[in-house]
Amino acid sequence: MFYAMAEAVEIPQTLDEHVKVKKRESGYPESEHILALAANAFVGGDYLEDLEALREDEAIQRVIGRESLPDPTTAGDFCRRFTLGHLLQLNRAFGVIEQRVYERRSEIRHWTIDVDAKVHEVYGEKKQGAARSYNGIYSLQPMYGFVDETDELIHSELRSGNTHPGAGGRGFLRRLKRKIPACTKGVYLRSDSALYAQEVVEFCEGEGWSFTITADQTAPLMKQVEALPESAWQRDSEDDSLSYGELCYQPVKWAHLYRYVVRREKKVAKSGQSALFEVMSYSYYVVVTNREEGIKEVLELHDKRAVTERRIGQFTNEFLFHLPMAGFMSNWAYLPCAQLAYNLSL
Repeated sequence: MFYAMAEAVEIPQTLDEHVKVKKRESGYPESEHILALAANAFVGGDYLEDLEALREDEAIQRVIGRESLPDPTTAGDFCRRFTLGHLLQLNRAFGVIEQRVYERRSEIRHWTIDVDAKVHEVYGEKKQGAARSYNGIYSLQPMYGFVDETDELIHSELRSGNTHPGAGGRGFLRRLKRKIPACTKGVYLRSDSALYAQEVVEFCEGEGWSFTITADQTAPLMKQVEALPESAWQRDSEDDSLSYGELCYQPVKWAHLYRYVVRREKKVAKSGQSALFEVMSYSYYVVVTNREEGIKEVLELHDKRAVTERRIGQFTNEFLFHLPMAGFMSNWAYLPCAQLAYNLSL
């Protein structure tokens, strides 16, 4: 049951110790509000009003293991009290919870973290922070960090809809890092080109993390990629259209040379006159990394980050289909409650 799982890792006590939103001691404590919102997401509730079903339906109460819950109005008022400082308190509480959980998971000592942003479509012009995203959708834009080894959503942050997907990447990773248990021996970051930035790479180096990040195919970089001699390309043993290469390249203002691994795919575009006049061309996939494995192995490791889209889809469809509040900070407060529900479902 939901509350039994939460109590097994002392989530209520941890939340009450670290999160101080209420000004008075009367009524439900912070943990009851947070867990009620998480329970609402856990059973598929999309709106605060769905809390009424939890309060009235005995079958649902048996599923979650609780009878007394805050009403929708009280829960909404609780979310509206949140400031950025309260969110940082919640972030610290989640870090303590993670430490406790992974003390019991002694077999997991190396983390692969997949980071991605999601355009979350919203409706209504009064939704604070909503704006047209890069693809024209009226939205808010959460950023997510998942642990590949466990499917866990380790960190999430809400951002306005017109935010660049990679904006604030270093800060996001810094706050995510606070949730990584001390017992973790190694961290490997994977991301698409949204996090292709000097500050992100230097953060990883400073923390001792390994990384693979899809590179922006800038003109100077691609000039060097295309200048690689044919002898530098390794043919794929299973697919004749693929070959692999690598180079050292230093983007403008970056501190030093970095390793770039490349997958080249052969394209044949017919001229329309005859097969004798076929024009050979290539498409490229470029990744910057500090890992030392072979080129193909590094790229295959990086390709596995594609599962992040499935995880985000599961989270948004089952736990965060709707951002129910009008205020930006209120919705941001609701986001980690849904995150908690998702993680307790694993």
